[in-house]
Amino acid sequence: MKAKKIILFVILISISVVSSSFRSFFCKKQQGIQGIVTQVSGNQMPSPDIKRSAPAPFPTKVFIYERTLLSQTKEAGKPTFYSSVITKLIKTIATDSAGRFKVTLPPGEYSLFVEKNGLLYANSFNEHGAINTVVVIKKKWSELNIRVNDGAVY
Repeated sequence: MKAKKIILFVILISISVVSSSFRSFFCKKQQGIQGIVTQVSGNQMPSPDIKRSAPAPFPTKVFIYERTLLSQTKEAGKPTFYSSVITKLIKTIATDSAGRFKVTLPPGEYSLFVEKNGLLYANSFNEHGAINTVVVIKKKWSELNIRVNDGAVY
């Protein structure tokens, strides 16, 4: 009887180990960045008489660079447009027709730019001058929605 209990115990432990190995091999949760790119234009000033236009999907390419500072770019004639970035380009992806994107990335801090009129566009930066940053954490999806608003008036 004691031998049967030991055999049963060994079988249960073996099933548990195989199950755990299967989950860790096949069920790895990926991480990365997801979001949507939209565009607004025209008068965006709050007014009781004028209705503001809603953001429209903006299908484009999204360029993911290592964390990039303003000093690591070359401006293309007007603010928010860049002709070049000197940090490492990690990935380039195309949005779908609704402006949505999703990309798997290793954990780290990234700067995102979108393509507009053949140039790189980014209109957000932090107090350190880092452009459009997002942090990717292991096994988590980070969200960054990008609003192209160079044609809007505020």
